[in-house]
Amino acid sequence: MKRLFLIIALIIFVAGVANAANIARVVDPKNQPEVWTTIVYNNDDAVMNPGAVVIWDIDASTGDNDNYVTITTTADTQLVAGIVYPTAIPVGGIGSIAIYGCVDVDYNAAETVADVVCTSGTEQEGADCTTDYYGFGYVVEAADPGKTCINIHN
Repeated sequence: MKRLFLIIALIIFVAGVANAANIARVVDPKNQPEVWTTIVYNNDDAVMNPGAVVIWDIDASTGDNDNYVTITTTADTQLVAGIVYPTAIPVGGIGSIAIYGCVDVDYNAAETVADVVCTSGTEQEGADCTTDYYGFGYVVEAADPGKTCINIHN
């Protein structure tokens, strides 16, 4: 009887574990930076490329269980969901976005290390903030033109 109780308790315990986001359990900062991701649905009429800044599509979501994202051309919006990572998300498809960590972001301005990053007036790109209040990350490494490593702190 004790064994049966123990087996049932273990099954309930294991079945009760759910991971809402892909948060790394083992971290190796020397070889690979830690990036947290979550799964989203592309509710836009364009492909979301890796490095694209996306926002929550609050008009299409019917509740807090719909992870719909879209592209914006509104600078300095507070609705940033994350950065498309590591692969593109097709129209009407499911993919992942980075919600924490250092990832490459499409950037439409001259980037400087430690700049606060906001959404841009250009689709799928980040830019310098007009006001730091709306920032979703910081420039960590100013690399190739148009690509910048951003530390996201959503």
